[in-house]
Amino acid sequence: MLLKIAVASHDGTAMTPDFRKTTHYLLFDAEDGAILDEETRTVENGDVMKPLEDCHILLSGGMEIPDFQAVQQLGLRPFVMGFDGPPRQIVEMLIAGRLRLQGSCDCPDHH
Repeated sequence: MLLKIAVASHDGTAMTPDFRKTTHYLLFDAEDGAILDEETRTVENGDVMKPLEDCHILLSGGMEIPDFQAVQQLGLRPFVMGFDGPPRQIVEMLIAGRLRLQGSCDCPDHH
């Protein structure tokens, strides 16, 4: 199954530590443990959700609960990362099963 994985970015190259400062998304199409394609999408008019409409997973360095819930309402699986690194490397680790995600964090005290 083809997955479209979005990494929230504040500068178009690195994962943002704060979802509300997202200006770009680094998108990776992945299937069978390999990245097939990459693209960058720019957030326009402050609408951080529109570029995510065809994505499956969102990775961000930090996210407030209302944003987390809004992303879930789009049908995406959001993950708040506990570390930073090159977005492509993080996605490669995710699709290879080498990245242990803490789940989708439904807990109200985590953001």
